[in-house]
Parts: sequence; structure tokens; C-alpha cells
Amino acid sequence: MKVHHCSCGELAYRRCAGCRVPWYCSRTCQKASWTRHVFDCNVKRAITTADRLALACLQDTFPTHEETLIDYGFKRALTRDNQSKILGLFIGMLNYGEFTGIDIKASMVHRWRTTGKLVEEIKAYFTKLPVNSRGGYYAWFLKNQWVFDQKQVTESEELARAMKMKAAWGYSERSPSSKIWEIAKTVSKWTPPEQDCFEMCGTLLCDFQPIPADRLWITFGLCTCRDDTEAMFLGNLYRTLLQYCTWEEFCTAYTSSSLTDLFKSKGLADHKDNGYTHYDRFNRFKMLDSVLAMSPLCNQSVWDLKQFIILDSDECQTPSVVVDYGFMNCRDKDETHDLKAAYKTFFGVRDANPTALHNACVEGRIFEYVSGLVNLKKQRKKFQRLMKNPYPLPTEETF
Repeated sequence: MKVHHCSCGELAYRRCAGCRVPWYCSRTCQKASWTRHVFDCNVKRAITTADRLALACLQDTFPTHEETLIDYGFKRALTRDNQSKILGLFIGMLNYGEFTGIDIKASMVHRWRTTGKLVEEIKAYFTKLPVNSRGGYYAWFLKNQWVFDQKQVTESEELARAMKMKAAWGYSERSPSSKIWEIAKTVSKWTPPEQDCFEMCGTLLCDFQPIPADRLWITFGLCTCRDDTEAMFLGNLYRTLLQYCTWEEFCTAYTSSSLTDLFKSKGLADHKDNGYTHYDRFNRFKMLDSVLAMSPLCNQSVWDLKQFIILDSDECQTPSVVVDYGFMNCRDKDETHDLKAAYKTFFGVRDANPTALHNACVEGRIFEYVSGLVNLKKQRKKFQRLMKNPYPLPTEETF
């Protein structure tokens, strides 16, 4: 008889009734793993934004799913610091039930939001805790309840947009007395690369940075970062660059695909101790140069693939990803899910190299490269079929 082990290492005697794959030693361990396992299990309901929020809290990282950001106030929080407080608030509620004695599940948070009782129930939760155990996140929440009011989404987003436009307008050394509508009218006449730079500068100067749902996440190279922490360091590097260059220098470098040269000219891309920490140096970001050398005119499709996987959309709308990475081969939603899961696992491997994946794609050997980092042995034939693409393209010699 085959012996099974739980993820905790103990002998396992019970199996997930939904997918019949993982084994558990107890109901306690099964419940503890559900936040992650719900995304792989054959659940009879749709994955909710609360499920995604709970996973982000477990991983102590900001959600990347656009709808989740909207549903739980991250989009309406006007600074990264405020977004951190929202994350901390929900981490306290969802991750520490064993310490507070109040077990809050993602399904409960979902019900609170969909019934319009999210603010009310958050207050009810913290009211049950001793005053000295409620923490600073709850104090912030009481002063910023409007962030969780979806009726105010348009007003708050317009405020954030105005803040960014004013900041970028000031950086470009134009009249500080200009009205928002005047700024918008002027910027609308600029070239697309100039508009990109304007949006990027405003975003950075207001202490934001592009997220995966933004196009600038790719064109300015944040797609090359392995995690939120590294993306934060890159955002700080860009902010440092803005301190040492003019609007004209920044815009000219981006438009001419020479941002790397601009970083070097300002002393931000060398190894010398020039006052910047190791984490702020350009050379930390190994694949950034290859992205900036092509932006804003084009980018390798592997970055569109990474964006699609992170956003976890139901269907890919980028033709190059559909063709290059095998989604055109999927016969149904289950195969699409499995292919997405394989790529998600790949991007989560520390040694994974997206540029190498792109090269493997162009050479028509995606399966060979990915299977060297991700265990696909059990479904080898299926993934060989799914990861097949039209490459390499035929040359004159092959005719």
C-alpha cells in the first residue's frame, strides 16, 4: 500500500474530495492549505477576488489582479503607503485567526463586499479585539473608510489622476498655475512616447509605480523584476534618475530607446560606491537593458506572456502570446488552465530566465526548455502538443 504524506511532513490519511490530488494528515492542515489549493482544485464555484486577496495576504504581497485591486480599495488608495496599510489590515484579519480566536475566511470577506457590508463587518471584527491589539492599520482604516466605498471610485481615481498630472507637469517645468483640463489638452497633442513619459513621471513622483495591468509595466522594464520588492527597488531607481535628469533628457532617452545610456550618464549603472545602495543600481536588474533597448517601439512577446499569467485573465487577447506560447493549441478551458499553470510555475522558479524562454520560443523548443525547470513528466505528451508553435520559421534554404 502506497504511503502518502501531508505537506507538513506527517503521514496523510485523507484526500481532497474536490480534485483527489493532495493528501492531508488532518482537517486542520487541509484548511490551512486551502488558500493556495483553491486555485488548483476542481471547485464548483468561480474564483473570487476575495480568494485572490487571501492569497496575496498569505504571500505578504500586493494583489496584481485588476478587479481585486478595485474591489478592496487598492486602486482608490492614493499612495503606496496607503496600499500597504490596506494589505496590513487584511493580513491581520485573514492570517491570524489562531491568535485572535476569530477565523475569517475569504468566502466571508467576499460575502461582506457583495452585500455592501464590508466596512461594517471590518469594524465588527476589530471591535471584538482588545483595544491594545487592534493595531495602527485599524486606526488608519477608521480615517479612510471612503477607500472601501465603491460609490466613490470615480471621484478618487480622478483625484489620483489629477495629482499625477500636476506632478509630471511641474517636473516638465511648465506653468504651475495651469488647470487640469489645460494640461490634458496639451498632453493629448504630444507623441505617444512623450505621453508615456508624462504618465511615468507623474506615477513615480506621486510615489506610485506601474503595476502589471499597466502598459508601462512592460515598456519601462518593471516586467523584468522577479517580485514586488525588486519592482519597488526599480521604481526607486527611476525616481533617483528623475532627480538627476531633465524632462527633455528623460523623454529623449525613452523615445530613442536609450534609457540605459541615460542611467549610465548619471552614474547609476556602475559598480562604484557613489552613494547609492546596491539595490538601487541599474546592474541589479539583469534583463532590464534588453527591454529598454527595444522600448517603446516593441517588446519580446515573453513579457506579454508574463503579464497575462500574472493578471490571470480568463482568455489571452494578445495574438503573439496565443501563437508563440501555444494557447492556440488548447482545445478547452481546462487545457488553457493547465498551460497557464505550467507557465505560472515557470515564472515562479528562481532560476527561470524569461529571455531564455523567448529564445526557446523562437527556436521552437519551448517544451524542452520549460520542462528542464518545471516537472511536466506526468503529462509529457499533452504539454509537448500544447507548447508547440510555428517556429523556427522556414528560411530560403528550407524550401
